[in-house]
Amino acid sequence: MTKPRLQRLMGVGVATALIACVATAALVCAWQLRVYTQREEALAQFGHFSTSIELMGATSSERGQSVLAMTLQGDDERLLGELAATRSRMEILWSELLAVTEEERERSPILQDDVDAFRKILADGRARVDDLLSLPPEKRPPAEVERSIRTIYAAANQARTLRDDLGEILIGLTPDLTPFMTAAMAASDLREYAGRIRSLVAIRLNAGGTPSTAAAAEFASMLALTDLLQQQIEHYATPFIADPVIDRAMTAVTFSYFAGARAYAETVFAAPVVDPAISVESFNRRYSPAVRTTEALRDAILEVARDRLASERDRSLRFAVASLLSAVIGTVVGVTSLVVFDRGVFRPLLQARARMARILAGDLDAAAGRISAPFREMTDLERDIEKLRRQQIELKRLEDEREVMARELRRLATTDPLTGLMNRRAFETEVAGLFAEPAAWGAGLGIVMIDIDHFKSINDRFGHAVGDAILKEFGRFLLRAAPTGSRVARFGGEEFVLALADMARDELYARIEGLRLRLAGTVLLDEPSLSVTASFGVHWVPAGGRLDWDAFHRVADAHLYQAKRNGRNRVAWSA
Repeated sequence: MTKPRLQRLMGVGVATALIACVATAALVCAWQLRVYTQREEALAQFGHFSTSIELMGATSSERGQSVLAMTLQGDDERLLGELAATRSRMEILWSELLAVTEEERERSPILQDDVDAFRKILADGRARVDDLLSLPPEKRPPAEVERSIRTIYAAANQARTLRDDLGEILIGLTPDLTPFMTAAMAASDLREYAGRIRSLVAIRLNAGGTPSTAAAAEFASMLALTDLLQQQIEHYATPFIADPVIDRAMTAVTFSYFAGARAYAETVFAAPVVDPAISVESFNRRYSPAVRTTEALRDAILEVARDRLASERDRSLRFAVASLLSAVIGTVVGVTSLVVFDRGVFRPLLQARARMARILAGDLDAAAGRISAPFREMTDLERDIEKLRRQQIELKRLEDEREVMARELRRLATTDPLTGLMNRRAFETEVAGLFAEPAAWGAGLGIVMIDIDHFKSINDRFGHAVGDAILKEFGRFLLRAAPTGSRVARFGGEEFVLALADMARDELYARIEGLRLRLAGTVLLDEPSLSVTASFGVHWVPAGGRLDWDAFHRVADAHLYQAKRNGRNRVAWSA
């Protein structure tokens, strides 16, 4: 028996769909595997970047320990032991950084030069510190102590250069990690400058007397830089990272360091005469714990960035596996569908067609045959053929059902299914009737575009079910609170629209402002307890005006966006 054309077309269609499915899955899988490889490489590079930041922090710690060893009187053995431990940690980090960046240094002469420069500057600074430590405390000139400290400054600056070199490589691999890296670098710089403020105060206490103009200017610049870095971290951490761990660490820095330790450092440094009760050691005991909050902030940013990068890597692998599975499942489903349709649909259809041909030819005995089919639909077709002679009796009933369905379809075509309000299509049809008869406007015609403020954040925080509930309650609120005679519709998303005829301009604006205030004081949902605000864009024309709907809508919509730009929860209209 020749296959029906429909069956042949279905076979071709399924085969085409299968080929497209497999090809698409292969492309998606290849792409996701490529992304996975990039993320894996980026994670390794992120480790190098994190090590460079740790090295920079360790350099700052060594400088602080060197300052204590050179300026404190008393237990030299303890101080020298702590300095040696700090240097040992530095050497471990340095060796680790050299090991993990071997390939990068081979590819980049600039990076190798920066590595060599750091080692040379650090060795020079340590030599200066060791020379001073070999002298008795009372024979260590304050000027030489300051020069030694500034040499370690230079080493920290060179460590920052190394960090920036590795950061550029990482940004090249994952540009989307830029907010994290910027915040992490700012946090490591904040740690460095907080340490320099400690060193400047130690130099001031060690030297005695009044700070020089240059020293005061340098101290002021450190304060300004730490303020700027705090703002930079907040700029990136709040909108782009939005992590509670980082938020808590930032709060700790704000209160413990900026409001506490740094303010104390300013007081000590600016005092015209050094308070004999304040020594380098007592200052350090009070200042250093707050500096550690900047380290905790830096580490928190790095940890969150590492976790997100690993999560994106794992997600890429899952997508690749899912693409392969979907291709396999799609192939199985497609082949199974062809077999099932051949045996359960197309063969019974050929049998039914042969019976219908005999019935139309007057061979009523053909109705006695049976169709062998596993589907109920085919069995129903057999009964329908038997009942063909009574079809006219059923025609009126079918026509009535079709009319009911048509009315329901018309209702669905003009109603928003979520809120029960008019949809955009029905609203524009109704407004078109108003525009066709300007004389029916009475005192004037106003169109009000409404947008729920920050609706996306409601969906993000509470889920789309709560968002849908807000849209429903907002629609009911508009029906209750809008001026009598208003035409209310959901325009799309979280946008709604009102059309008000026979209303003067000032009355319209007053009514809409009242509507805005009433909304702001209304709790739309009891659980969770939520209220919302909205932005309103109003356009009004007097009776008899000439303006088509598109132009009218553009003006009202422009006012709506003006209200949003001006801060939301307000009404904007033509002056």
